[in-house]
Amino acid sequence: MERVSFKSAIWLVAFGFLVLATQAIADEWLSTEETDHPLAGKIVNSSGKVVALTELIDAAAQADYVLLGETHDNADHHRLQAQIISQLGALPEGDNASVVFEMLNYDQQEEIDRLMADPDPAKFGNQIGWETSGWPDWKYYQPIMEAIVEHQMDVVAGNPNRNTIRAVGRDGIDSLNQEEQDRFGFDITLAEEQSDGLLKAVEFGHCGLMPKVSLAPMVNVQRLKDGALANAMMSARTEKGANDLAVLIAGSGHVRKDYAVPVILRHREPDAGIVAISFREVVNGEENISDYFDDRGENATADNRTFDFIWFTPRAEREDPCEKLRQHFEGKG
Repeated sequence: MERVSFKSAIWLVAFGFLVLATQAIADEWLSTEETDHPLAGKIVNSSGKVVALTELIDAAAQADYVLLGETHDNADHHRLQAQIISQLGALPEGDNASVVFEMLNYDQQEEIDRLMADPDPAKFGNQIGWETSGWPDWKYYQPIMEAIVEHQMDVVAGNPNRNTIRAVGRDGIDSLNQEEQDRFGFDITLAEEQSDGLLKAVEFGHCGLMPKVSLAPMVNVQRLKDGALANAMMSARTEKGANDLAVLIAGSGHVRKDYAVPVILRHREPDAGIVAISFREVVNGEENISDYFDDRGENATADNRTFDFIWFTPRAEREDPCEKLRQHFEGKG
């Protein structure tokens, strides 16, 4: 379904304010590492070309599914996600949009609906039990909720229930019946290149420290979550009786177009408009756009693209997660 295009004079005026808002964000980064990096604040498309924010927003405005991939503990990623949601919410159909969160589990949906009847963005995290979820502090995500509430969007849980995740991690996909396997996307056979890419991503995400025997269960869980997120997005659009916009808030690994959620969406709805946006932290010494597309086999060609857009940001200050994982394994040894 083609959405309203930002071509009229009124949207050009809105874009003017949008550019100013983006500049303000760039001048006041919350992340503290590599703030002067030459790529910080730049947006590139799938061909590796630097583009204006207007191009990204225009593409998102015409999509059915918009996927916003983050680094979970980077506050700037969430501010930019909130900005995109606000711009989409300003569309005539914006109040019919739904925002799916990887951070919320299916079995929380009833409570989410109750809270969203009279939402308070500042209190939502405490009300839903966010502090015990293991995700970064709610303050990171509050700007997203503020944009959602401003435009009266729906909030949808995207993560499978914890018991389902544990069962698949322990016993594999055989812990699911055939209907569940199909519903979560295990009926889709990934090509060898896709499977290899997913395996490498899981290995990379665990710093190459996990025993090879442990990777297969992790791949199953990753695919389970991809399927759950895709299902939540599709259901969000159809349950209202109209094919409206669904936005995903998730880690960047889930929004990749080569093997993650978009693959399932494309398989289920071949004609759907899908835009995948990754917010990417810059790296010291890597100042060429090609340095980032080469990561784990990514490339900048439109025929085999990983994301439609990458929006570069400074890095959040954090301890080395690989060092912490290394110490964990050494301690167990």
